[in-house]
Order: sequence, then C-alpha cells, then structure tokens
Amino acid sequence: MSAPIQARPVPGGPGGRPRDATRDGVVLQAVRELLAEEGYQALSVHKVTLRCGVHVRTIARRWEGKAEMAAAAVLGGDARLYADLVPGLPTGRLAADVREMIDQTMQYLADPATRAALPALMAELEVNDTVRELFMRREEEWITVIRAVLESAVASGDAPERVLGRERILARVLAGSAYSLQFSPQPASGQGVLDDLTGFLLAALLGS
Repeated sequence: MSAPIQARPVPGGPGGRPRDATRDGVVLQAVRELLAEEGYQALSVHKVTLRCGVHVRTIARRWEGKAEMAAAAVLGGDARLYADLVPGLPTGRLAADVREMIDQTMQYLADPATRAALPALMAELEVNDTVRELFMRREEEWITVIRAVLESAVASGDAPERVLGRERILARVLAGSAYSLQFSPQPASGQGVLDDLTGFLLAALLGS
C-alpha cells in the first residue's frame, strides 16, 4: 500500500505561519488512539481536538476531512512508511526476506488503528484523490523495498535473474494475501500461516 498524504499546506504562502510538524504528530497520534478505541465511523475532527487540545483550524489547514486525516494517521502522514516497517532488509537471502516482509505486513494490518480505518479508506479510493494518492505513494515505497530484496538476492547468488522485474506483481499478491488473511471472518495468524504464504510466494516467484 502507498501515496502522498498531503496534509494541506498552511495558506498564505511564504508569509504564512510555518507548519509545526510536532502538532501534526500530536494530531495523528490522537487519531490513531481514537480509531483503536472507537473505530472509524465514530471518529470526528471534534473528538480529535478534544483528545489532543489542538484547535480545529490547525487540523483544517492540514487535512480536508476525516478520511484524509485517518489516512495520514495509518499510512504515515508525510513521513516514509516503509523505511521503518521493514528494517534490516534486504539481507540477500530471498526466503528470509520474503518471510520478513509478510510478517511485517501482517503486523501492520493487525494494528488496531489500521484495522479500524483501512476498510473504510479502501472505499474512498474511487472518490477521494488525496487518499488515493497516499495509497499510491505507499505502494511505490513498498515496491522499492521489494525491488531491493530481489536485486540483493540475485547479487548474492541466492535467486536467479528471472526474479528481477517481478516486484510489482509480488507487491500486489503479498499485500492482497495479507489483507485477506487479516480481514477475513476468521483472521489467520501464526508461524504456520507465515510459512505457508512464504512457500507459496517463493514457488510463484521462482517458477520458470
């Protein structure tokens, strides 16, 4: 998943009040807490202002509404999401790296704030340009990580060159599989699920 949130710029150009990144962090933390506690439907800008003590105008300068604000909270705001989501990658060992990416993706999707917001945000993709752009940016970041994993595995001799160029399809199959496992009526988790999905993706990736 991926895209630019674009917390809205403060109006007024160079002469306007400079944006305070620390306030963004306070707001987004409050959003995550409320999502985890009450869910997406109950989230409101008013509740966020009460939780974190930031004026409604501060939020309005940055985000157009609830969907954009929630997307910033669970998809990383202006910061790179995947820089910290998959630390230590790539290692040059394809199976280990693929398993780590699945594990980290499953953990991300299992986070209470993410679970509360993501299905509703997916529904926004067709109608909300800002949310769609944010998902797109996050997807491109994810693809960059996967490309590095594949290139490193080839460079180390752990994978054949034919895996190169398959980062986009791998990104989508991995994300779709993890999403299905987490949001099905009976969510699946555990080492067995990780092993099975890793084996399946490797078989598909390495197939001639």
